[in-house]
Amino acid sequence: MADFSQFCYETMQLDKAATEDILQGIKTKTIKKGDYLLKNGEVCRYLFFMNEGLAKTFFDKNGKEFIMRFFYENRVFSVFDSYLTQTPSKY
Repeated sequence: MADFSQFCYETMQLDKAATEDILQGIKTKTIKKGDYLLKNGEVCRYLFFMNEGLAKTFFDKNGKEFIMRFFYENRVFSVFDSYLTQTPSKY
C-alpha cells in the first residue's frame, strides 16, 4: 500500500511540518471496482492519490472504449485539463 506522506517527502522533499499541513486537507475515500471518480461532462475538482489499485481515463466512441492512461499506486493523478481550467472533462 502506498503512503501519501512518504510520497510527499520523496517527491517534493517537504519537511515534516509542511507534510503535516498538507495531510490535514486530505480526505481518504474508498472506490469500488467499476465506480467512477469522474464522468464525461463533469468538472474535475480534485487531485487523486492512489493508495492501492489501478484507475484509468477513457472515452467511448461508437460503443468502443478507448483507454487514454492507467494510473497506479503511489501516484498523484487527475484529469488535468479539466482540473486546471475547471471545464467539463472529455474523459
